[in-house]
Amino acid sequence: MNKLISFLLFIFSVSCYGSEELIISSQTTVGYEQPQVTSHAGNILMMKYDGWYFSHEIMDPVKIYPSIDLTGLEKDYVKSLFELPVRQTFPKWLSELSTEQADVFGLSDNNFDHKKLNKIEIYAIYDPESDKGNVFIIEENQVHHLNISGGKDKYTMLINSIKER
Repeated sequence: MNKLISFLLFIFSVSCYGSEELIISSQTTVGYEQPQVTSHAGNILMMKYDGWYFSHEIMDPVKIYPSIDLTGLEKDYVKSLFELPVRQTFPKWLSELSTEQADVFGLSDNNFDHKKLNKIEIYAIYDPESDKGNVFIIEENQVHHLNISGGKDKYTMLINSIKER
């Protein structure tokens, strides 16, 4: 009887506190723990925890910069934030915007994370001074942006939880 009660308690704890899977597209999932609060407004889904949060949105190429439509360039634009050779292929005005945004993120040659899986590519940067990170998941047809506010361990956990479907 004690084994049965222990087993049921274990199953209950795993189902209540175990890892969940957020399907953000037909190609990508993000693992996460059950949040205290989940909120959705417009194009942003936010998962709030005790002392930290992360949000997800699909980048809209029309809304990256007011009055500039980056449709068709959004993947290259995100890559250009992290990779200078990509930025240098842009017209001067777009290269300058990319440089400005890279500076805002505090990007330099080797202070970011980059992972390439079969179908997706991940670029990410973490700022320890503000305890904030930005993660970009580039797929064939869209770009996802994950924003995290929390410690480096939460940022690392989030990046490592991104998987292909």
